[in-house]
Amino acid sequence: MPNRFWGILILSAAVCLFGLPGAAAASAADGDGDGWYTAKKNQRVTLTLVGLTANRPGRYHVAIEGVRFPHSEAELLGVVAAQGETTHRLDQAVARRAVGTWMEQHADRRLAWQTKLTLTRTGGSSADETITWSNRAEDHGVTVALSADERVRLGFRVTVELFRDPDPKNRHGDTDRDGILDGEEASYARRGLGLGDPGRPDLILVVGHTHDEWRMTELTKTLLRTCFHQRGIRLHLATNDDESLGLCRPGLMTLDGAALQVDHALSLKEARRMRDATFEKPLASHGHLVVLSSRVSPNSSTGWGWAELPGAVLVVRSHLPMLGPDFHQYQAKTILHELGHNLGLCHPEESGEKCISGAIPKSERDPGKTVMGTPRADRGDPMAVLKNAWARPLDFSPTQWKNVRLDWVREENRPRKAWR
Repeated sequence: MPNRFWGILILSAAVCLFGLPGAAAASAADGDGDGWYTAKKNQRVTLTLVGLTANRPGRYHVAIEGVRFPHSEAELLGVVAAQGETTHRLDQAVARRAVGTWMEQHADRRLAWQTKLTLTRTGGSSADETITWSNRAEDHGVTVALSADERVRLGFRVTVELFRDPDPKNRHGDTDRDGILDGEEASYARRGLGLGDPGRPDLILVVGHTHDEWRMTELTKTLLRTCFHQRGIRLHLATNDDESLGLCRPGLMTLDGAALQVDHALSLKEARRMRDATFEKPLASHGHLVVLSSRVSPNSSTGWGWAELPGAVLVVRSHLPMLGPDFHQYQAKTILHELGHNLGLCHPEESGEKCISGAIPKSERDPGKTVMGTPRADRGDPMAVLKNAWARPLDFSPTQWKNVRLDWVREENRPRKAWR
């Protein structure tokens, strides 16, 4: 009896000093409780499109998770000019997933995802297929039948890289400086949507419109996703309930519950109220909102858009009068321009030392060479206005990309003095 008593006493003391068996190990596994292993056990899983083989000549492109492939700085919407029965190497990363401590909840720590792809023959038909992949290094092949006698085989490779919690003692860190805290990254990554990785920046853009006529076009969605993907940034567009993450209400916007007239000129102040009404608290700290409308205010007759500089809200005139939304990629370029202001970028002619995100070289201040250009820089010359408007790329200048401040989406990170 005395021996048993002393045994219980010693065990109780050990529990008080060291905790229950396994508790220390669990704590060491994720020291700050942010969902990422402290040790080098987290996984960054990459799906790479290795090559394309067609059974007959043709020009093809692939869309995966809304991003178009192939693409390059020289050609954002590229194509593969395929020769029959010849494999064309692409080697482009098309999808990524990050996996943390939640892998413990799956048998053999194996997770699987299904990703839709759309293959299109230029000027011809298209077809959808699904690739199923997991957090295991392996090769995959998917054959897409465009017709009874036209087939294209796509080769994929899955690679797995292990990484440590980049900030193991701080669940509120923001390692990739995208404004989404490392713990928030884990909550998104658990969903398996490709969003959420403490080592790869994300940008969440919720899309609204004041009337169904002013919706974001499919071309604009593809252009914006592909533009940011090319720069290593995962752009998540929330355009409908399926993409809302359960944290916002995208789509048709009202103002204080009231529908707006089709020709309403929307102001930034009104868009801020829309954001407050449609964003849940977890997203409000790091999500942008763009609202497309017939016109914008002020300058409702000539203005194309307004944005906070820096900030999280932008308003855009959806269509060019008589020319529509996609003429010379108008809608996509205007959204990227105003979003650039949210991210701290100035117009090129204003990008000297006083620009809030930093100066750019004088060689990059040509208003026709960056999407941040504006007709105001053309000083009323109508020919220059037209020339630069059509010539501007859907792109920031090289230094502007370096100056982009994704983390300024969080109000506490912004400089105290904003431009607008």
